[in-house]
Amino acid sequence: MALGEDEIFLQAGDSIYFQSSTPHRYVNVGEEKVVSLWVMKEAEVSFLQNGQ
Repeated sequence: MALGEDEIFLQAGDSIYFQSSTPHRYVNVGEEKVVSLWVMKEAEVSFLQNGQ
């Protein structure tokens, strides 16, 4: 996986997290089929209410 300027090699069972604004890409460099699970969370936004 390329994450920013770094290359990270993940193995079965590994996990990683990063800011979505960080440039990233992934590719399977092996012969075996890869299954990955991506979970994303909506950014939290705070709004002022009643002038607070």
